[in-house]
Amino acid sequence: TFDVTPSRTRYPNVPQIDAFYATLEWRLSANPNVLSVGWSNLIPFTPKYYSEYFARDGYSDQLPDMPLATLQLVSDRFIATMGLPLLRGRTFTAADQDSTPPVAVVNAALAATHFPGQDVVGKRITMRGRSFEIVGVVGNKRHRAMTDPPMPELFVSRRQLPRELGSWISVR
Repeated sequence: TFDVTPSRTRYPNVPQIDAFYATLEWRLSANPNVLSVGWSNLIPFTPKYYSEYFARDGYSDQLPDMPLATLQLVSDRFIATMGLPLLRGRTFTAADQDSTPPVAVVNAALAATHFPGQDVVGKRITMRGRSFEIVGVVGNKRHRAMTDPPMPELFVSRRQLPRELGSWISVR
C-alpha cells in the first residue's frame, strides 16, 4: 500500500483526478505479478478513519441517535483487492457513476448492528442528503488493530460522493 496525492495544479477537477487514478490503476495492473489494484480514502491499520451518520429508510433515525459507520470511498476493485469476501449481492462496477442512482456496500458488522435479522440488500440509507441503495454485503475486516472488534463500515464508489484529492493505493 502507498498513499498518493496528485497536485491540485496539475489535476484541478474531479474528472482529471479520476483519470489520474484510473491511469495509475491500469499501469500497476499491467505488471504480470499484480493480481488486483484498488484505492480508497482509508486502509486497515492506520489511525485515520471517517465516520458518517446515516438514516435508514423505514426508521425514525434522528441526531444524535442516528447510526454511525466508518465511510470508505473506494474504487471498483478495492473490496476485491482487500480480499473481503462478497457475502450477498454485488460490489461496484463501472456502471456505478455519478449520474446513476447511488449505491452502497456494507460490511457484515453494519448489517448485523443496524439491520438485525434482516436482508439488507435492497434497503435504503440516506447520508449527505442522498439516498443510497444497499447492493451488497461483504465480510468484516479489522481497521485499527487485530484485537479490536470489526466496526460497522459503509463503502461508496468514489464516483458517487465528493472525494478527497489523496488516496491509498492497494496492490495485491
